[in-house]
Amino acid sequence: DLHTGEHLDTITPEPDSGTRDFGHAIAASGSLAVIGAPLSERAEFYDGAAFVYRFPEGELLRELSVPNPAGQYRFGDAVAVGFGVVAVGSSSDLNLFDAATGDHLRRLRPATGWFPSDFAASLTITNRAVLAADDGTVHLFDRATGEHFGGKVMGGSIYELPLASSGETVIVGSEDSGRGEVGFWDIAFPCTRVDLAGPWGVLDLADIVAFIEGYADQRTAADVAEPFDVWDMNDLAGFVGAFLDGCP
Repeated sequence: DLHTGEHLDTITPEPDSGTRDFGHAIAASGSLAVIGAPLSERAEFYDGAAFVYRFPEGELLRELSVPNPAGQYRFGDAVAVGFGVVAVGSSSDLNLFDAATGDHLRRLRPATGWFPSDFAASLTITNRAVLAADDGTVHLFDRATGEHFGGKVMGGSIYELPLASSGETVIVGSEDSGRGEVGFWDIAFPCTRVDLAGPWGVLDLADIVAFIEGYADQRTAADVAEPFDVWDMNDLAGFVGAFLDGCP
């Protein structure tokens, strides 16, 4: 209890259920708590698991799942809940579920054909957006449609964990060497895939600098043209062409 400091309850998984790493990720909203257990084994090695509980009762409402998870999928690596949606990250994508029913709504990935193994290592949900952080980029998805609106390159630092939001502000922590840092950014939807830096909705010098830094560090946000997973002249030409086209 936040007011008294009293310990209310302890939640543990069912014994001999194959659940491992229970509590690796947690999130709460209203009366719902979501718990990730990415090293669990259901159908495959480390395919992962995620659970929805009602609190403070500690009642298990449901276990969330996706069809045909691969080995080492690590479902439950990150979790978020809010605005009627549960988001569950894995090693290669993130999945959205209806918070009330547990129904699977959609699977989200970046618009490019390549993404890092820690793409959904940190998640947060706002009224309009679902955000996922990876190797220096925060990816922005429309919560209602799942449309990917690109990634915001967070300067020259390596931003991974944590990722949080308050209202329409996203808060991003740095795992860079040294003292580290925390960035605060207004959430706005970019006008094109090369709108990489704030203010979103405007193509300017900040986007050019963000692309150059992302290209040099081989970040997903700068991988704007096929072949994906290769940073080459196609990406340079794709960026220049889209930049010159401007915002719609």
